[in-house]
Amino acid sequence: VMVAVSRMNRCRHCTAIHTAWASLAGLSDEELARMEGMDPESFDRRDWLAMKYARCLVAGADTSEVEVELRQHYTDGEIARIAAVARGIDVANRTGNTWDSFEGRLLGRGGGAGSSLGDELAILALLAPAGGPFLLVSKAVRVLRGEPTDLG
Repeated sequence: VMVAVSRMNRCRHCTAIHTAWASLAGLSDEELARMEGMDPESFDRRDWLAMKYARCLVAGADTSEVEVELRQHYTDGEIARIAAVARGIDVANRTGNTWDSFEGRLLGRGGGAGSSLGDELAILALLAPAGGPFLLVSKAVRVLRGEPTDLG
């Protein structure tokens, strides 16, 4: 669910971290690659429903149809946990993407599509107490992915 939502939101930080965690949890490179295409036939039905529900939920789409089948495979408590994880990851993704926009603006590349300086400054204010660790994680993700680290 974390990888599916992060990929949908195109959050490079969260996708890298959650993909690494999924790999450590035992998902194969093949299973992770199938998530890129999100073909329902490539997944166990139970797993597919959890991912589809999570993606619909964070996209603001109607979940009523998927919930009918989801209830055949998951308890109400499990569905609530899927929703909580999906919403939490969505907030983290949006925060990471807004941070990227702010960083791009600082480095002269401009803000990201759909981002405003006001949003970026609000996220920066929220992250200020954790700014150092966040910058270190951001840089570590880039190093792990073989990307340039513009901030030194």
